[in-house]
Amino acid sequence: MADGNDSTRALAAGARATPGDITELVDVVLRSGPLEAHERIEHASDAVVLEVLARVNPAIAVLVLFEFEDARRAQLMAATPPEVRDQWLRNHAYPEDSIGRLMDPPTAVFRPETTVGEAIDRLARVVKRSLVTYGWVTDSDGRLTGVLVFRELLFADRSQRLADIMVPDPFALHAEQPATEAMKEAVKRHFPVYPVVDEAQRLIGVVRGQVLFEQQAFELSAQAGSMVGVEKEERLRTPFLRSLRFR
Repeated sequence: MADGNDSTRALAAGARATPGDITELVDVVLRSGPLEAHERIEHASDAVVLEVLARVNPAIAVLVLFEFEDARRAQLMAATPPEVRDQWLRNHAYPEDSIGRLMDPPTAVFRPETTVGEAIDRLARVVKRSLVTYGWVTDSDGRLTGVLVFRELLFADRSQRLADIMVPDPFALHAEQPATEAMKEAVKRHFPVYPVVDEAQRLIGVVRGQVLFEQQAFELSAQAGSMVGVEKEERLRTPFLRSLRFR
């Protein structure tokens, strides 16, 4: 397999990215600190950079994105779908070790008065472009009031309101909550996706259970390095000469 630098040089030179190239660069980003990951992908095209960042968890994506110079970051943001761009900017406002850094945008959000038929028709369009596990019900102020389990939609009458079939007052994570604390809650519940709310209980994102565990593994790799003098921006596999630059 080619070195990550070789891949990015080839892609920057105009070669078309293959699935293998993208997978290789994703692996480089996942096992590198933010600065090193940025150095490995900074010369790739905008399309390749965004594809790579879309395939890592949002906390890592935000860290790497903000290693780019302002002009290039603005260029990348302009090429990003608005809902993803807005979510990345929102995530960046939260502490690095918080749930707020791990959020994806919620895609299936409804009002309580929406009918089952209207919700099904909307979902038919949404699932073509996004992975949807649950539907979320919010009030007019954006506060989370319920969760939709699709089995209930399947057996409900199309004229029923979502307020009548939703699970009310669902469990939610809080954006300011430390990720390690949220992990303990995830171990108890094993939900595939968790809604995330702010202090006013407004729905501001979702976090996948898989991302929580990935982030925990990512943080553990940094902790292991810190025991032997490796900075958080590095990883144990960071080349020696590059590590000297952190000293």
